[in-house]
Amino acid sequence: MSGILAYEPRDQVISVAADCRLSEIAKAAAPHHQTLPVCPPGDPTVSEVVMEDLFGLAAGGHGRIRDWLLGIEATTGDGAAFTAGGRVVKNVTGFDLMRLACGSRGTLMTLRSAHLRLAADPAARRVVGARCGLDAALQTAERLRMDASLRPVSIALSRRGQGACLVAAAFEGAPAAVDAQYAAASGVLEAAGDPVVDDLPDLPGDLRARAMAPSSLSCAVQDLAADTDFTAEAQVAALWTAASEQPEPASPHPAAARLTAELKRVFDPGSALPALEDA
Repeated sequence: MSGILAYEPRDQVISVAADCRLSEIAKAAAPHHQTLPVCPPGDPTVSEVVMEDLFGLAAGGHGRIRDWLLGIEATTGDGAAFTAGGRVVKNVTGFDLMRLACGSRGTLMTLRSAHLRLAADPAARRVVGARCGLDAALQTAERLRMDASLRPVSIALSRRGQGACLVAAAFEGAPAAVDAQYAAASGVLEAAGDPVVDDLPDLPGDLRARAMAPSSLSCAVQDLAADTDFTAEAQVAALWTAASEQPEPASPHPAAARLTAELKRVFDPGSALPALEDA
């Protein structure tokens, strides 16, 4: 049974059931040269993407699911159905409750369906990357990130086992602009190592993301064991590692904890949904 509820290619808007997988959206949108550029690892459902705030290596240029979410239909913990947002881009009615769903891990509501904005396929896309040592890769990624003349959709780093580190930058847009950006980035990467790749690294489905401040990414990568597999995106400061390599989550600020508890009380007064500490 299809998870696609409605699709208007001319408006670049698609409505899907919560259990619709991203591969089904990609299959429906491809003939119309459109895409949902969130691209987390694996093939999760829309509910998983929203509730877990899953994203991929293009988040630096394309954003996360909250940037493509137009509206939702959901149910609170006590069974009350509600709608937030809508099926059009310019919808300003009501409170922006759908943003609360993003990353809530099912503690506040159960998603029933979602309305998503799609992007047109880029006219051109090029990737350039080099293999080098870890320190050189981190320094190169930072140079690319801080270069105001560059507009990459992704600056990725990756290492598998004890091999060399890969650093790569992807550019999308008009062909002439992409070619110019590619040439400029190639000059930066040639200083680190020989440009050897023409695509971003794989993002295996068994890796888990951890977001942090951009200033913390370099230290977090260097703190990993020398044989730890990882992938990182420098613009959003996200680090993907195996679940066993993930640190214990930090305690929230007291003010944030109070706000979170109040939201839980309003949306799930009977504690029918997972507890905050178990999510």
